[in-house]
Amino acid sequence: MVGRWGLTTRKFGIPMTHDATAAEVVASIERQIKPGRTRVIYFSCPLQPNGQLMPAQRIAKLAQQYGITTVVDGAHYGGQFVPELNNTGIDFFGIAGRKWQCGPSGTGILYVRNAVRPANPTPLPRFHLVRSGDL
Repeated sequence: MVGRWGLTTRKFGIPMTHDATAAEVVASIERQIKPGRTRVIYFSCPLQPNGQLMPAQRIAKLAQQYGITTVVDGAHYGGQFVPELNNTGIDFFGIAGRKWQCGPSGTGILYVRNAVRPANPTPLPRFHLVRSGDL
C-alpha cells in the first residue's frame, strides 16, 4: 500500500513502563499527529510482549477530534476481555478466533464501527454478519 498509493507510515514509541498512565499514552500519540496529514492510527491491544492494555476508548476519542480512522490489531483480545467494541469508538477492530478462543486457524472477527460518514451515508443494520472463507 505504501508504494502503490504513495502513503507514508511512521512508527513511534509510547510510554511502556509499569507506571505509565493512559493520559501519558494518549498525550504521546497526540504529539505525533500531523493535522490534515495523519489519516489512520493503528495499534495493537493488548501489546505484545508485555500485555499492556492500550486506552482504546481515549485514543478513539482523540482520533475522532482530528477526523482520523482508528484500526486495532486485537489478535490477543478475544478470550481475554469482554469485547464490548461498540463502547470503544474504534473504527476497525480485528480479533483472532484461534489464539485464546482455541478456534480453527483462519477464524476471527472484524468489527467495523457503524458510523455515518459521507462515504457511508446509510448505516448498516445493528448486527450484520458476514461469513467468508474456504469451505
